[in-house]
Amino acid sequence: MGETASNDGVRAGRRARRRRYQRGVDRRTCRIPLWVSEHERAALAAAAERSGWALGAFVAETALAVVEEREPPECEPWREVVTGLMQASGQVNRVGVNLNQAVAALHASGAPTAALEGYARTAERVLLRLDEAVQEARRKLR
Repeated sequence: MGETASNDGVRAGRRARRRRYQRGVDRRTCRIPLWVSEHERAALAAAAERSGWALGAFVAETALAVVEEREPPECEPWREVVTGLMQASGQVNRVGVNLNQAVAALHASGAPTAALEGYARTAERVLLRLDEAVQEARRKLR
């Protein structure tokens, strides 16, 4: 029983991080029971995770894409691009915080800390990766 409660807490945390999708003003109010094997559920959950969707929303959108003869959510290039750019943005922010702290220490003491040079190199690497991600986004969205 403790394990189930623990799993429920983990699932609730994951659900809170995932984006919910609403199709315009048509709020989803109907529930469709769906039975799948553990293997199928794992495959669906992995695809939903890759595309940044909650599992139920991913299944619904994928089914609707088939019905409406359009690309399923995972194949939408902008979704992958946005996810990559969001991750890069987070990395740049973290590196910027570290670099700021090292520069503040430099101003306070008048001498650079050992970390300053490392943070500067990391900032350069992350910014180069961000530039690559932007170039890749341009290619995918053409």
